[in-house]
Amino acid sequence: GPETRARGTRASAPSTINLPPVLAKRFAIESRFKEGNQAALLLCSTIGHPDERVVVKMFHNVAPADGTDPRKGYRALSSDHIVHYVDPYFGTFEDRWWEVMEYCAFGTARDLADREGGRLGQDELRALIEQMTDALDHIHTSTQHIVHRDVKPGNILVRSEEPLDF
Repeated sequence: GPETRARGTRASAPSTINLPPVLAKRFAIESRFKEGNQAALLLCSTIGHPDERVVVKMFHNVAPADGTDPRKGYRALSSDHIVHYVDPYFGTFEDRWWEVMEYCAFGTARDLADREGGRLGQDELRALIEQMTDALDHIHTSTQHIVHRDVKPGNILVRSEEPLDF
């Protein structure tokens, strides 16, 4: 099958993590990305439409007992350069949060730089800075009061290379 990458990591065989029932009805796990500190990332295909892929993020931390979910405001963000959430968006399963996001098949800005010999060219770097400035300005000035505290090449996803879209 095709190589799959996201957030700078190669996907591996499906994990022992099960999808919550609401997601298992819609998605099938294809592979698992290298596990991060916050969550496990699962590449999933839509049942009946295997070319439609999403990333399911299964968080390690236990959700607050009061049911508050700060991510609900994220759906209101509408910028071209912010990762889009996919219906059913967010939820909890076995007291842990999960979310469904678009799959960016070109990996991260770090992956792109690696493919370009270790660094981005002037045009690519300019596009990255312009698009990231727009995205950060949008989320930092939104009514949701969101502050992104982990901006780095490994966390900037690439939607397309032609034209370049982060």
